[in-house]
Amino acid sequence: MSISKERNLVIEKRKERGADFSGSKVDSFLAVASRFDECRFEKMTIGDACFGGGVSDSEYYDCSFDGSKFSATAPGCARFVRCSFRNILIREFFGDKVEFVDCIFSGKLLKGYFNGTISENVSGCSGRRVNEFRGNDFSEMELIDVGFRTGIDLACQRLPSGPNYLYLPEAEEVVKEARHQVIEWKNLELRREAMLVIQVIELALEGRQKQLFLQTKDLMPKKSREAAEKVFSLLRQVGEARSKSGANREQRDQ
Repeated sequence: MSISKERNLVIEKRKERGADFSGSKVDSFLAVASRFDECRFEKMTIGDACFGGGVSDSEYYDCSFDGSKFSATAPGCARFVRCSFRNILIREFFGDKVEFVDCIFSGKLLKGYFNGTISENVSGCSGRRVNEFRGNDFSEMELIDVGFRTGIDLACQRLPSGPNYLYLPEAEEVVKEARHQVIEWKNLELRREAMLVIQVIELALEGRQKQLFLQTKDLMPKKSREAAEKVFSLLRQVGEARSKSGANREQRDQ
């Protein structure tokens, strides 16, 4: 481990067990090809974190990041298993190559995404093209402008609930039905803005993403807010109708 005078914390090709970095305030954190078992990264303040530099995963098992604040614009190749992220503030997290298994979250994530597949135009992690992402608990996490993309199975996660969120387990069918209804709207300006919102949502379905988890309070251009609210309301109605229809079919088949 080394800490430079510029307050950059760098850990390279090490195996740490029970190490405690809690309370550190650093401009950057970089781990390279390292493994951490039962380590504490609690109440840290990190300007920008790269949890796995290079092409080899850095791994974190049973570690705690509780109470920390950080941004991770390029978190790198990293794997987190049974880690705790309680009461955290993540300003940005763009998880192209990050795996999470059986982790628990609470606090707030302001902007970012998690990918289930590593894009071909992004360098992989030692040849890995799929990110394992299952068993995670986000139920107490406030998510703002956060996407689960490219093949993450949301049925294998616990997600937040409430009026600010919209979970669509049959997303492709629901969005398609909403598009058909929006096309029939008579208000041309509202219809045009609504179609733009629909197109943004359809982009989230690319890369084999079957379910969608939308935050209905995402920041939208002012001129699109009315259309966005109506689209989210329509998606909720269509989703609930499909769910009721499916439940009725199951009852009849029993």
